Amino acid sequence: MLTINNMKIFKSKFKEFLKADSSNLTPTRGFAVLFTVLISSIILAIALGITSISYQEVVLSSYAADTGADCALYWDTKSLFDTSPGQFNCANQAPPITSTGQSPFSFNLELNNNSCAVVTVDKAAVIDPLNPSDLGTSIKSLGYNVSCSSLLSQQQTGIFSPRLVERAIGVTYSTSGSPPPPPPPPPAESAL
Repeated sequence: MLTINNMKIFKSKFKEFLKADSSNLTPTRGFAVLFTVLISSIILAIALGITSISYQEVVLSSYAADTGADCALYWDTKSLFDTSPGQFNCANQAPPITSTGQSPFSFNLELNNNSCAVVTVDKAAVIDPLNPSDLGTSIKSLGYNVSCSSLLSQQQTGIFSPRLVERAIGVTYSTSGSPPPPPPPPPAESAL
């Protein structure tokens, strides 16, 4: 509890503190704390910058892979890949299809955000390794955070940028009409 006597003592000590000669104070007092805060702030700013750039690159490549898979799924539902495919439109462009006239078909999709999707559609993919006669469709979409021309030049030279990010999305489904087998039942619990 504060009393009048305690207040007088505090007041006198405070006045002595204010009148104290600042020449006997060392100039390095508090320097370590200030320096630590400064270095920590710089490291935090650098880490946040790197994280932000990395996140954007991953989002670009994921978007490209998803767009390529969606495009191939859409045109496969329209039976485009059942025979030698003709021209089609994805992301406001008509990508050329590379094929030998039969499955698998592949195409590159250059997106507006300077990313690239490399898509392969295989209409004769084996769905169930235990039943090789069960054929279906396999779509593999690889998304990159660089343009298709940049990706092609990196592949040709064999020198890849350390900033190159690749994301893959795969879709596999049966076209035989029979549904996939149900999953096995869970193991029975033993009474211990």
